[in-house]
Amino acid sequence: MSLQWEVVGKSKKSQAKSKNAQLKEFHEETTKTPVVRKINDGQNNRKDNKENRKVTQESAKKAQTVKVAGNVEKEKKPVKKKFKNLEAALQEFSVDDLKFHLDVFKTNFKNSHIVWLKAILSYLNEALNVDVDAVFVCKPILYPANVIPESLKKLIHAELESAGPSNVQYFFDQSLTSLAVDLNKNLPVVGTKIILQLIALRYPVVCQSNFAKNAVLHNSYLNQSSIGLSLLWALGQGGFRDVQVGINVWQNMMVPVIEMKNYSKYVVDYIFRILQKAPENSSLKLTLQEYLNLMDTLMKPRNAIPSTYRNLLPESAFMISKLYVESTKNVSNIFLTLFKNLSSESPSVYHFTLVQCLKTEPNCVKLWELNHKKLHQQHTALLNYIRESKQGNTMKGNKALNDFLRTVAPNWAREDENSAKNRHQGQNKAKQNTQEKTTSKRVDKSSKSSSFCLWILGIFVTLGAIGGIIGYDVHVHGGQFEGEMLSILVLDTPLHSYANN
Repeated sequence: MSLQWEVVGKSKKSQAKSKNAQLKEFHEETTKTPVVRKINDGQNNRKDNKENRKVTQESAKKAQTVKVAGNVEKEKKPVKKKFKNLEAALQEFSVDDLKFHLDVFKTNFKNSHIVWLKAILSYLNEALNVDVDAVFVCKPILYPANVIPESLKKLIHAELESAGPSNVQYFFDQSLTSLAVDLNKNLPVVGTKIILQLIALRYPVVCQSNFAKNAVLHNSYLNQSSIGLSLLWALGQGGFRDVQVGINVWQNMMVPVIEMKNYSKYVVDYIFRILQKAPENSSLKLTLQEYLNLMDTLMKPRNAIPSTYRNLLPESAFMISKLYVESTKNVSNIFLTLFKNLSSESPSVYHFTLVQCLKTEPNCVKLWELNHKKLHQQHTALLNYIRESKQGNTMKGNKALNDFLRTVAPNWAREDENSAKNRHQGQNKAKQNTQEKTTSKRVDKSSKSSSFCLWILGIFVTLGAIGGIIGYDVHVHGGQFEGEMLSILVLDTPLHSYANN
């Protein structure tokens, strides 16, 4: 047994801690805010239960349909097969499978046109897995739309029509972005390009609706020429249906990169092709200032562009001028403005445009007549162009112009008559040359065929002459020719000696 005392109980520190903890708990419980419950008759509880049951049923139903749709998609999803070219891929493409695929999305996502269009786009990208060039070099202008089956076109066009213009515009802009993103990830994009082309050809205005946004998108991929050219190609497709849209896209999206090495050829070739293949009855809605700015852009010297493509720019300027004059109503205003600013150093496209105005609007001749004294330098420059250019020579048959020019240029009538005579003489010379060629051919043929006949005829003439001489001699000498002839043959005596005897 220990004799030491032990302290039983807690120390002062522990007692203080426990006392403080108890006080703290008591304080917290007293400061808690009471919960106030509202007492009702139970209607809200029943309403909440109904809504909860409805939500759970809808979520279960949706989950079930999505599961079924997922299974169907797995069954009908096209196999990722790589093809050599688009034509080979289209041979194995099934429009019926695409319709079935689309119907599944229509069942699960009702009235969601954007979702339906995206379903078509993704299906085409997987089914038409082909590596293609950014701008389809060495292909027809409307490729690949011109090789797509008509049944597929009808299906896509029907969905675009049902979607409406606003949805189509939104989907076009989204597809442009996805085109750049998928190309950057090296994913197949043929389906995206087909959809973008069909939208642009059917609704050209979508190509020019968001220049600011599309310019930002293009600048972000500017150093990746394959992506940049693909974006320009998609935006430029509307120009093959509407020249005005094509020119707007060219000015806003393509001119800023016209002198860049990887873009210059396509940009220069694009403006030339949309004008060369412009649909009939095409028109340009340009103000005079817009036209002048466009001419300055086209006629500006650009040494960075290859020479084989550089000449396409002034040719495009001439085509735009002709189309602009033919489609505008205020031709007189164009003529007067250009005529006042004309000089010997002006580009030939302005002389060309003035002549087009004279051809299109007879009042332009009167404006020239009224201003030729005040604007003598301009008058001389235009008159010289008409005299020297091929286009100006076609104006010499214009009666109103001839009547005016005879009063201000006395030599004009003589030049006009001389030119008519020269044309007439040229036609006569051409006819004579053709006649001489045909006669010479005939003479050559006849000379070859008759040379042998002439030789035979000469032989017969010689024999006839000899016979005539013999007959005459017999008649004169009374039948003694035989003996004399023998003596001639024997003695070889000249015939004229016997005639003298």
